Amino acid sequence: DHEIASYDCVVPVPMSVRKLRKRRRNPAQVIGKEISAQTGIPLRTDILWDDGKGKTQHFLSAENRRNNVTQFHVNPVSLQGYQVILCDDILTTGSTLQACAILLKSIGVRKIAVAVAASTTNDAIIKAAP
Repeated sequence: DHEIASYDCVVPVPMSVRKLRKRRRNPAQVIGKEISAQTGIPLRTDILWDDGKGKTQHFLSAENRRNNVTQFHVNPVSLQGYQVILCDDILTTGSTLQACAILLKSIGVRKIAVAVAASTTNDAIIKAAP
């Protein structure tokens, strides 16, 4: 597809080192790696990172999830004008993806497409990053 070919990189939602050691893999990165393999779009795991200070999301209310995304950070790189595919394993409230999208926009990303493997409800909505 011509539109997918216009994307510059695939960026998975990051996972903390502690959680990665426990789980042995980051599902978002597994999804991103497959998207990259199928499309030839480079996978970039050096853009976003998780400091490990966030709480486990699945026990939190929607409001608490929105406030529990300060563990995500962006490395000081420029992706000015880039189009990025941001991927995660599940979409619940959209808080994680929105926080990551805002970080990507802060380093110049022009357009973000989101790829997720699953969603919990029909009302899981992501607001556009400013």
